[in-house]
Amino acid sequence: MVASEDPHELERELEAAVAMGVVDACLTAEREAALPQGLLLAVSSRETGCRDVVGADGHRRGAFGIDDRRGADWLVGIGAAEPGAMPPLGAAARYAAGVIAANMAFGRATGVRGDDLLRFALSAYAAGTVAALDGYGLGDPDASTPGGDYGRDVLARLAAVERWLARRGRAARPTLSPGSRGDAVVELKKLLRAWYAARAEVPPRRMRGPVYGTGAVEAVKEFQQAHQLPADGVVGPETWRLLEAAQGSSASNPAA
Repeated sequence: MVASEDPHELERELEAAVAMGVVDACLTAEREAALPQGLLLAVSSRETGCRDVVGADGHRRGAFGIDDRRGADWLVGIGAAEPGAMPPLGAAARYAAGVIAANMAFGRATGVRGDDLLRFALSAYAAGTVAALDGYGLGDPDASTPGGDYGRDVLARLAAVERWLARRGRAARPTLSPGSRGDAVVELKKLLRAWYAARAEVPPRRMRGPVYGTGAVEAVKEFQQAHQLPADGVVGPETWRLLEAAQGSSASNPAA
């Protein structure tokens, strides 16, 4: 696995990834799976330096280092089971996103704290859910990952990727704190109202306008508590992701 700590090298990887189509494939798959923007790029950077290649003696395929032993059935299904065969980039991005999302669901169901879920899911991407859960129980889900730092490293890369996307004008939703204002606050309140409506409940207070005020903060804290997140009222990537996922769930199951 590639593990560059040089921020300039990471930016060179990302710029090259634009031309190869890796960036667009990642952003599309992240959006479809309601993952934090830039997460798959951070994974790809860790795995292959954002290159769509075959590595690890032919066992790790494509930009996301998909293991041809763990992902054998999937590779057969897309016609890329032959040794060294490359999975299509878009399909590989969706597969990687699906694995990470499934790891998060597994972690949530097995008692992983909300603020640990993303790192746990990344550790499990590298080492498998059982090894990551064993490590988590001992205080470090990365314990069995290559280098013993996979989840931490990918999250550090994610922070750098987010800054790069912002400079390129492709940043996702901003982090909101009490007192924030603007279009993102309006969208936040819309998602909160949809969440309460899906539960046949009324928000704790009236939520109108472009300011992230007391009523919306109270609603966010309630949402965060319900999803095992720190109830701090700060709307970061994980709160946004779960709000969007909740909206998608209620849209696909209107009777819920």
